[in-house]
Amino acid sequence: MTADKRQHERHSVLRNAILRIDDKDIGCRIIDISVGGARVQSDRDCKTGSTASIVLENFGEFPGTVAWSRDKICGIKFTGDQSAIAESLMGIATYG
Repeated sequence: MTADKRQHERHSVLRNAILRIDDKDIGCRIIDISVGGARVQSDRDCKTGSTASIVLENFGEFPGTVAWSRDKICGIKFTGDQSAIAESLMGIATYG
């Protein structure tokens, strides 16, 4: 078994959201999320390197890029302010 090399702890959330890629909105489900990014599932494949953001009702929009994509699941690497993301994560953990 290899060691997990992630910089930030991931939290399972299973929450519906909007995935905005190249100014197109598609429904998605967040599988897990951290201060550094999120793993999301949608009904389409995403192009690695695309500009993307996750829009969470009541928590705002989190800008990033598509780091990887496989079988309609993709990894979004956040590019925004990590302290703001951490604050929102606390809200998601507390209020769902």
